Amino acid sequence: MTKSIRFSRQDYSLLGIWVGLGALLRFSNLTFKSVWSDEWATLVFSLGHSFREIPLDQLLSLGQLLEPLRYEGTTNLADVSQLLLAESNHPPLYYWLTHLWFNLWSQEGEFISIAVGRSPAAFFGVLLIPLTFGVSYWVIKDKWVAHSGAIAMALSPYAVYLSQEARHYTLAMIWITLSYGCLAKVIQAQQQSRQAPLWVYGCWFIVNSLGIASHYFMVITLFAEGLILCFFYGHEVIQKWCEKASLKSFFLPHWQRTLVWAIASILLTMFLLNHWQSSNNVELTTWLNRDYGWGVKNFVPPLRSIAYTLGMIFILPVEVEQTWLVVVSVIVILGILIFLVPQIIIALKQNWAQLEVKIFTYIILANLLTILGIIYISKRDISLAPRYYFIYFPALMILLGILFKYLWQKVPDPRKIWFLRQRPSTLMIIFLMALSSWFVNVDLAYHKPQNNQAIAQILQENLNWNYPQIFVTHYFELGVVRTQMGLAWALHQRDANLRPQFLILDNFFKQNSADQVLATTLTDLSEPTQVVMLNTHFAPPEPLCTLQPEADDQQVIGYSYRLYLCLPQGEAAP
Repeated sequence: MTKSIRFSRQDYSLLGIWVGLGALLRFSNLTFKSVWSDEWATLVFSLGHSFREIPLDQLLSLGQLLEPLRYEGTTNLADVSQLLLAESNHPPLYYWLTHLWFNLWSQEGEFISIAVGRSPAAFFGVLLIPLTFGVSYWVIKDKWVAHSGAIAMALSPYAVYLSQEARHYTLAMIWITLSYGCLAKVIQAQQQSRQAPLWVYGCWFIVNSLGIASHYFMVITLFAEGLILCFFYGHEVIQKWCEKASLKSFFLPHWQRTLVWAIASILLTMFLLNHWQSSNNVELTTWLNRDYGWGVKNFVPPLRSIAYTLGMIFILPVEVEQTWLVVVSVIVILGILIFLVPQIIIALKQNWAQLEVKIFTYIILANLLTILGIIYISKRDISLAPRYYFIYFPALMILLGILFKYLWQKVPDPRKIWFLRQRPSTLMIIFLMALSSWFVNVDLAYHKPQNNQAIAQILQENLNWNYPQIFVTHYFELGVVRTQMGLAWALHQRDANLRPQFLILDNFFKQNSADQVLATTLTDLSEPTQVVMLNTHFAPPEPLCTLQPEADDQQVIGYSYRLYLCLPQGEAAP
């Protein structure tokens, strides 16, 4: 039996420092970055409002477009669930919690606060730090490893990135972290030919239920855990069979509880998915549809997966517009990898005999294998977005905590590696993680898919606001409405006196109808108007509107636009 180690006051003080650093990185500049489409979905659904309230094919004022963002104390959790299931494809737990959070901090009839909307994710992101410490110690019984895991979680740029979005990933990672801890405890017991306590299975079942209620990708986590359990079961059966070929080799008593848990988990998953199923899955996930055939592009998803995994540990400014900075960042990254990868590989080899290293390595590999299976079998490329890789991120941080302990020690044989001590490697990784988190904090890494702040600034500076403005786009899925909402919000934040109008054209797949609505709207103009065509191939009728060449196909992340000057019928150009 492993001897229990008591935590000292110094341990709690150190943990407080890691939590403080993590909180500083997550809560500072919380509203600095643009709010993008999926975040608007979280905010609107959490308020118990609907995007369907925004009419199509008619001119909208800025206030009408932002109306779903006003707080109403009359909405309740039932409204949140109903609208979420009608217009989205996510389970309700995070939205319920955010709804209750808004009730504490919002005023009737006022627009909600972005800081309030993002703070639950940041809070859960901070909570992951002591949770990683606790799970690491619970599984490995090593304070050094527990502190290292907490440091890794606190400073990870990926954790900061997900913590500063009004999304449900950090809440889901709480349940995933606990689930991996339960998995490790069960495997530890089975490797000693005994069953884990019933309370471990009970906790495992509960956290998996909460995980599915937070994000449906918890199903991928459960599948990966199933693969790992099958691997350990198969390995043990083969050993028993080699000792004595008998049918009893397949019936291992200490696996009985695990089998019951697996059946219960499958039934629970089927029940929750059926209960919360949505008809919007196809519409909201069409952008993931990819069939790479047999070409070279087949290798892109695995390469992305490797890059995303490295990005969980460190990331440099490779998404900025300055080419020289991107080149320097890539060169530095390659140099870092050449320095660190051999040492990490050796650290893994030296610690491979440790069961926990195998478990958390297998967790990462099983999740990656499952992700690639989804990409190549279902033709849904979830590698297009790094946020979807959160399912194995907690396991990587715990594994990194284990490796930090080894990397801090002397190398037994310095001839096998470039440096006599590996302490510089540990300090370098920690420094890189802190620097990378700062890059994320100031928006130099992990950019939002839509930068509505940048497009709002460009439009405010380049348009002649003495004319009326109409921002036009076409509807093909709910994300279009959210994107327009982001632009309207950014313009309103820059200058509350701006009074632009918006037109969202319906019937994208019936182009004649959309063109007709656009032409009819512009024919009714009473004064010269600037028409901004956003993220659309449609163009206003030429007799009425003239393309402004200085704004021909201007682009910002998530937005592209063309500017036209449209005149009332019979009026000469000014």
